[in-house]
Amino acid sequence: MNDPVSKRYAKSLPQEVELNDTLRVILGHKTCRGYDQRPVPDAVLDLLVASAQSAPSSCNLQCWSVVAVSSPEQRETLAFLSGQQRHVAEAPVFLCFLADLDRIAKVAARNALPAETLDYLEMSVVGIIDAALAAQNLSTAAASLGLGTSYIGGLRKARALGIVFIVGSCWRGAAAGNHA
Repeated sequence: MNDPVSKRYAKSLPQEVELNDTLRVILGHKTCRGYDQRPVPDAVLDLLVASAQSAPSSCNLQCWSVVAVSSPEQRETLAFLSGQQRHVAEAPVFLCFLADLDRIAKVAARNALPAETLDYLEMSVVGIIDAALAAQNLSTAAASLGLGTSYIGGLRKARALGIVFIVGSCWRGAAAGNHA
């Protein structure tokens, strides 16, 4: 019982099924709450965001944005706002995923396209789901590179977004992750 299925479910993987590297990464997922201070190189962050952008998206609208917070002072504030979660401050970078309908509205306005459907509740749900799917793709990509991640569900206070950046009618995101 050495495969990830056995470790997680205490039963062996059927012999006719062979695990590939992708399945090993997904089945081997563990939340990370202890990080060292090695910075995540910009090229790696770019690759992780490209992975996030490759997630499924409703009508390919990609109604989400991600904000990287690497400033120790800002991460300390985010740790406080997320209920004193020390790993938020200790991770070298915190990624905040946001459902972002404002960006779509600006693109529509620049191209003289209609945007009234952005006010529908369905579009808010689309944005939240898109943000969650993007965050999950990024988390899987990070794990494939040997980096740890953790979703932070406690960051629901609107004032936290003020230290990250202001995005007009941006909705608070479904998921946020910090990476080492």
